Amino acid sequence: MQFPSYVLLMIEKLTEAGFKAYTVGGCVRDTLLGREPADWDITTSALPEETIRVFGKAPFSVRVDNGIRHGTVTVILDGNASEITTFRTEGAYSDHRRPDTVTFVPNVEDDLARRDFTVNAMAASPTKDGTFTLIDPFGGRGDLREGILRCVGVPEKRLTEDALRILRGMRFAARYGFKIEGKTAVAMHECAKLLLEITPERIGDELRGILKAPHCAGIFEDFADIAEIILPGCVTNRARALLGNAISPAVRLACLLSDCTPAHAESLLLRYGFGTAEAKKIAAYLSMKDDDLARQDVLCRIADLFGEAGISEFFAFRQALSPADNKVPDAEATAAALFTPGVCYNVATLAVGGKDLTGEGFPAGPLIGQILKSLTERVIAGELPNDRDALLAAARMLKNQ
Repeated sequence: MQFPSYVLLMIEKLTEAGFKAYTVGGCVRDTLLGREPADWDITTSALPEETIRVFGKAPFSVRVDNGIRHGTVTVILDGNASEITTFRTEGAYSDHRRPDTVTFVPNVEDDLARRDFTVNAMAASPTKDGTFTLIDPFGGRGDLREGILRCVGVPEKRLTEDALRILRGMRFAARYGFKIEGKTAVAMHECAKLLLEITPERIGDELRGILKAPHCAGIFEDFADIAEIILPGCVTNRARALLGNAISPAVRLACLLSDCTPAHAESLLLRYGFGTAEAKKIAAYLSMKDDDLARQDVLCRIADLFGEAGISEFFAFRQALSPADNKVPDAEATAAALFTPGVCYNVATLAVGGKDLTGEGFPAGPLIGQILKSLTERVIAGELPNDRDALLAAARMLKNQ
């Protein structure tokens, strides 16, 4: 197990000051799996004020925020940050999300006992011979070898404490290909309605993570009831089946919502913090019909909505919906035809613009926008060529009407 140099220095600094210190959680899990951790968290016997004192001088710097209430201090060295948290146990979770109280404790084993899954309940510290000591009281390393995701302790207790752990479990299984242990899976189904008490934005974060993961189709199949709770009226048998044909998170999301109305899909995505642009994009995906894709005006609208970078993804979604259907145009050929210089698919690609019209004596104001819109529609319909002289002549006729 290889520790980054900044992590080694932080652990060394804490141990020299007389405290115990270990890397913990996801960084241990990912390193044992041969993956690069996204971040390195440290757990320690030092109280938060003691951690601040240990790292209070250069080259270290300390950042303190609301996390200090739960024992967490961020320490930075050469631009690398680690969250350092005091060993702790936790009280009741009255909101099914965060503990009402925490109690600092002297033993790392007690700290690991509060964690969600066994694969995340391991701590490791470097040794002088270049290896490491692993603290693994719940068999997390064995579960990693077997590809099993299992709650620490009693699953119902773990999941009622923090209902978001249900979606975290789905995300871990989708990302790593873990099989969810039987009692843990049963508890996830039984506790799923507690997700209704979780902040929508946090649910949206986990949903994004699941959709990015390689095994998401199987997870939505196994936990369809949970998907229905967070995406009511959407996750049908057909929609889940389509996920296997989808290759990107956006296409998977559109497939998952493919039996929703566009308005319902957009409303759900906005609720879960997906952002207006993304929500409208998925709604537009769902509003298109394969029979319409042969129409030039529809193809131009697609080009205008999604741009050159997004049009291939849109056609990938339409192809996922009907893989044996030949009504979906070839994405590459369609993009080449639409995004060729001189082709008009929106006002911006029209051969004339507002400056051309004002240069011809048209008065500035709403009339110019109306004329440009009308010219664009006629070019797309094939009634006019996208030619400057022809468009100016048509504009003069419109002006005089």
